[in-house]
Order: sequence, then structure tokens, then C-alpha cells
Amino acid sequence: DTSHIWVAPTLNVVVDTISTYIGGRNIRCFNDKQGFIRLMPEGGITAFTGYDVFDLDYEWSNDKTTKDITGLGAGNYSVIITDKLNCRDSDAYVLTQPERLRTTVDEINELSCHGADGIITPVTTGGTPNYRYCWTTPIDYMLPSPVCEDTLFQVLEGHYSLQVLDTNNCALTV
Repeated sequence: DTSHIWVAPTLNVVVDTISTYIGGRNIRCFNDKQGFIRLMPEGGITAFTGYDVFDLDYEWSNDKTTKDITGLGAGNYSVIITDKLNCRDSDAYVLTQPERLRTTVDEINELSCHGADGIITPVTTGGTPNYRYCWTTPIDYMLPSPVCEDTLFQVLEGHYSLQVLDTNNCALTV
């Protein structure tokens, strides 16, 4: 008589992909829910013919039970993977996000009583630098809207609005 003993290699959680955007963060814009974690576990029962990563049980800290999780915001996530042989492994991940995009408009040169001599410029923090600016200007401003410059010269009296886009196209309008 011959006996066969099957020994499964150790089950390991292996990350296939975690969302990463310019600036090295895992979430594109502050408070977005577009992050993801994709796994490609190895070992355990998946080493045997006829079994693959979809034959494992996944227990995520956010109550998901799939191999990959999507629609994630910034935060801590952990997973426990179990195979049919009761082999287990776990891992934890931290998804980060940029700070909230904020902009104020500074008046560099105050508008005089003669008009059309003011200078305004944005001061931006958060998000992911570099920033792009587009101003909506009054109808009688010297250039037609939008004016996509960081600083406006020859500002005259009227309503101005500003759209700010960071490197990841996160937007803010002031």
C-alpha cells in the first residue's frame, strides 16, 4: 500500500494592486470613495490543481467578503483569508488621502477710485500641487472668461469666481 500526503504551502495574502494617485496617496481627492485593494493570494489550497483564489474565504474589516474591495475612502482596512484546509493569513492596509483643497483670494493691489488697476491672486493649500486656476470675470473685463491664469491684473469692480484644479483634477470653486 502507498499513502499520499498532500502538504499545502503556506497561505499568504499578497497584494496585487492598491489605488495610488499622483502625490503617493491612495485616494485621489479629499473625502472621495474611489480607492481599491486588489489581492492575489498564493499558497494554501490554491497550490492544488482545480483550486484558485476564488476558492478562498475573504473577511474584510468593512464586512466585505470578496477578493477585491472597491469604493473605499481613506482609512484602515484589514483582511483575513481562509482556505478549505483552514489555513489562514491576514494583513492590514492604510489608505491615505490629500488634505482638503482650500483657496483664499488675496488682494495684492487694491482697486483705486480710478478703477482697472487692482491685482488679485489665489493662495491655495491642500490637494496635490501643482494647481491650475481659471477665473470667471465680469463682462467688461479686458479678457473674455474664463481667464486661466493664477494672478489677475487690471482688475476692475465686479464679481469674480475662481475654479481651482489640483494635479489629480480635484476641483474647488470660490
